[in-house]
Amino acid sequence: MIDYEKAKSAAKDYFWKKSSKQLACALDAEGFWIFYGGDKYKTEYGGTGIKISKDTGEIFDFYLPDDENFELLEHAVKINL
Repeated sequence: MIDYEKAKSAAKDYFWKKSSKQLACALDAEGFWIFYGGDKYKTEYGGTGIKISKDTGEIFDFYLPDDENFELLEHAVKINL
């Protein structure tokens, strides 16, 4: 089981390696932690988030539109970074 702090650390590493971004948003969804990179005070279009499995820690792209990802967002809870 991957807790929030481990997932947050993995997300920071992921975004740092991919684009030198910080974390802009975190969500607690069923079975996944969802993160977006960027500046939380600046709107950016076209960015892709990631979802991290709470069971395995595996990282997946979190893109929209996607029915499964919309379902996750519908019930997700925003987490203060």
